[in-house]
Amino acid sequence: MPSSQSIALGFPLFGLDGAGEYCAATGGGGASRTGVKNGVIIYRIKTRTSSSSSSSPSSSSSSSSSSSSSSLTIANAASTASLEEVGRLEMEGDAPNTVACGEGMSLLYVGISHSCHVYSVDLKKEGVAMFHQLGKFRSDFSPLMEQTVVRLLQGEVWTGAADGCVRSWAHNSQHVYTQEKEFRHPAATPRSMIKETEEGDSDGARNVKKHNPGISVSDIDISSDGSRIAICYAEGKVGLFHLSQTTLLHTFDAFNENYMLRCCRFSADGNYLFTGERMRKNVSFLSMWYLERNEDESNSVGSSSSTATMIEPSKPLTSTKKYSSSSSSSSTPTTSHRSRSVPEVIYSHVLNIASRASLSKSYYDVRATPTSFSLCMCVQVHKDYFSRLEVNEDRSLIASADAEGTVSVRRASDLALVKQMPQVHTFPVSGIYFPSSTSTALISCSPDGSVACTTLPGQAGAGKGAAIVARRDRLHLYAVAILVMILAVIIVKTFL
Repeated sequence: MPSSQSIALGFPLFGLDGAGEYCAATGGGGASRTGVKNGVIIYRIKTRTSSSSSSSPSSSSSSSSSSSSSSLTIANAASTASLEEVGRLEMEGDAPNTVACGEGMSLLYVGISHSCHVYSVDLKKEGVAMFHQLGKFRSDFSPLMEQTVVRLLQGEVWTGAADGCVRSWAHNSQHVYTQEKEFRHPAATPRSMIKETEEGDSDGARNVKKHNPGISVSDIDISSDGSRIAICYAEGKVGLFHLSQTTLLHTFDAFNENYMLRCCRFSADGNYLFTGERMRKNVSFLSMWYLERNEDESNSVGSSSSTATMIEPSKPLTSTKKYSSSSSSSSTPTTSHRSRSVPEVIYSHVLNIASRASLSKSYYDVRATPTSFSLCMCVQVHKDYFSRLEVNEDRSLIASADAEGTVSVRRASDLALVKQMPQVHTFPVSGIYFPSSTSTALISCSPDGSVACTTLPGQAGAGKGAAIVARRDRLHLYAVAILVMILAVIIVKTFL
């Protein structure tokens, strides 16, 4: 079976998510206006394990033993993944652009225009999925009328929209949804001052010109301990907020000049934040930021809650700094930080040397003691515009994608490359999903109308295999460092 499977659906795809052994892709062309159909397609992710074995005869001294012990069998198993369509929901009107899947694929949250539509999914009948709409709620109040993000995080439904707001939603048994929390961009207009517009409303059309597109939410994520939320905006910045106290902790700006942040994800322990950096017609970067928690913040986690909160910082959401080796956030007190060992610092120096030798713009922090919100590393990952970022279930792997349709998978611990998949799609990648049912598959989709299922190396990023890869990477870097030192000695002896 090939290591990659691609399915052409015939209409653009804008959103992808999954639950367990199922995934859902959504998109369309706006059936009522263009004639290109809209839809949500559900796939079952099937894995197939093939094994090859070889036997070696036992020694003559054990020839009298039973047949089960007279030979040594070595089995090598390889898993491949494929997709099988189990259901399709076709829609009229505007094309759905975002989707989130409930536990076991029992619920679907689909973003259409300014609303989030909720569907129940019945997968009891083999090979056929039945859909039933439970309700919908409005999640965007801007004249653009666009819900840009929907995610299920910490057991709650979270939406991001063009109006610059991130909201969480609760529902009753009749699936009537009410807003619980709200994080609003400082430049966003308060909802109480907004005149709600519908399609065809002339006031809404006029207000589009006045709307600030930079406040639109492009991505959100919540740390595993539920203490912080990261919000990425279209203006290219990421705001880090305290989830319960609803205070702005820090604003991240791109490390590289004229670049913009596109996506954000927390590490498994919540001490690091990953962001994608992009600039049109240029290479893209994946950055890793240090987020060591201070005592005041740790003690306050879970100490307060609110049912209708909003963020209104006194200052605009602008970066407090470009990255500086000596700067740290002045608004948040810090505790003593973890000191890096001498081998770790030397390792970072070697990485910087190797990066410059290969003409890469990657950067690695070489300080022994990093400060809060400082940059650990910024690695060049793509040759084109950064489009998507996603992590697997245990957050040990990170997948990123670009405008050329290329997808790469890296280890979260050191951003080392696990697998590069060039031009899986012909258009920018719009969705990535790591199935929780298998560790050897990666699903992606694109506006080119294709869904791809790619098989990854077995147990990538985990266990003994990862240790072997990490050891190999270190040996390569040490070899480069030794060659550089030898070259330096030769140059010194030659010219001095």
